[in-house]
Formats: sequence, structure tokens, C-alpha cells
Amino acid sequence: MKKVTTILLSAACILGLASLGFAQDTPTINEILMNDVSTDDVEFYEICWTPNTDLSGFFFVQIEGDANSSSRGRVLSAHNLTGFTDANGLYTVGDPHVTCAQQSMSTGTLQNGGGTF
Repeated sequence: MKKVTTILLSAACILGLASLGFAQDTPTINEILMNDVSTDDVEFYEICWTPNTDLSGFFFVQIEGDANSSSRGRVLSAHNLTGFTDANGLYTVGDPHVTCAQQSMSTGTLQNGGGTF
């Protein structure tokens, strides 16, 4: 039940941020897929912003949020974005299973559980 609640809350936050993103002209999280408990092995995240815009200098950061973790509040990963959004304003970072990613990351980079991106 906790995983479903986390996914639903994450989706609500993402939808809210995406609606604000273009109004404020800032890059926003469009979609995140962490390596869940199913049989697939896919991880990625997608940023949306103005089409054909350089994201160099921006970082995608994951902060530990599990209440029972001694690492709560610490940065788990930080990715320096190094490319341009596509003609639709999207930029995808994914593991080797994501063939359409503009930037790669290792499988297992995005931790399941509570956290902030």
C-alpha cells in the first residue's frame, strides 16, 4: 500500500509541477520511472521545458526521504544534464534499456521508496 500511495502522491506532484513549469519558464519533471518490483528493468526520468533549449548547468537530484533511514535528507544521486530538449520540449535520461534517452545513467540509480527529486 505504501508504494501505491507514494506513486499516487508522486504523480500528483509531477502533474502540479508540470502545469507550473511552462508558466514560470523553468525546466520541470514530466515523468519518472524507478526500477519497480515488476519484471521490467527500466529506469528513466523526463524533463520538459522550452523546445530546443540547452539544459547544461542544471542538475537532477534525488534526496533520501525514507523516515527510518539514517541517510534521510542526504543526496542520493545528482546528474549533470548535458543536452538540449527536443522539438517537443522533452529531455529523457535513462538506463541502457531506454533506447530513446538523450543521456544515459546506470540501472539502479533511482532508489525506490520515499524521496525528493
